[in-house]
Amino acid sequence: MLKEEIIFVLSEEILAEFIEVLDRPKFNSINQNEKTEFIKNISELGELVNPQQKFNIILEDPKDNKILEAAVEDKADYIVTGDEHLLKLKEFRKIKIVNANEFLEILGNS
Repeated sequence: MLKEEIIFVLSEEILAEFIEVLDRPKFNSINQNEKTEFIKNISELGELVNPQQKFNIILEDPKDNKILEAAVEDKADYIVTGDEHLLKLKEFRKIKIVNANEFLEILGNS
């Protein structure tokens, strides 16, 4: 049962990836002001953590390990993602890894 608030956790590495991804050609239709506003919003909404542990769990895409690091640092209950490398794990250090639909189901059942 989920009774606590939902906290969006990010690290400097995760934030840097958001910025990098927004600069990809498929996001050219979004103007720079909107991109800046988006980064500002997620920075303000999220809880910034500084992971003390580094992992080398996801060998297929080592950049995905930063998600695990932030989740462990914050003692998260869930990682909500669409990333197949993370979803394959299903759980890491008692942190459940689910997609958005699964998480919405969990919320609906709490």
